[in-house]
Amino acid sequence: GPCGKVEQMSISIFAPSVAELEPNNLLGVAESALLLAATASGSHLLQLAIESVEADVQETLVASLRGHIWDIAGSRHGNFVLQKGIATAPATFGPLLASELGNCAASAAQHNTRSRVVERLLEHCLPEQVDGIVDELIGAMPAICRDPYGNFVIQRLFEHSSAEHRHH
Repeated sequence: GPCGKVEQMSISIFAPSVAELEPNNLLGVAESALLLAATASGSHLLQLAIESVEADVQETLVASLRGHIWDIAGSRHGNFVLQKGIATAPATFGPLLASELGNCAASAAQHNTRSRVVERLLEHCLPEQVDGIVDELIGAMPAICRDPYGNFVIQRLFEHSSAEHRHH
């Protein structure tokens, strides 16, 4: 709607590049992550910020997404923010994402955008961080394998899972 267009335009004007933001503005970006993740320009800004900020600002960003990971992972813009976070700072992003997607990993694996977030978790997190997700994926493997998105998740599972899980 018209509000979304105005919001995107104001974000573009406010922050053409992360390099121009002062540290306290970066903190504001991190605190506004939930709102920003929903738009194309906001998602792009957050991805740049994740790569260039210190760990404490990354933690603020993660905290502002808490409780909303399922929705963000299902968003055509937001899923890229989560993927970038996992790939850049798995120790910061991994635990929250794994816990919030953990009970619905099989469903997430069969979704066009959430499946990519699950793939990044399998690729970048420590085995103990994703044990619950791996167990759920293994339990639902027949259905997931038949799904066009799930198939890629299962491929990542075999590429990156621990030897212990591969012997199931």
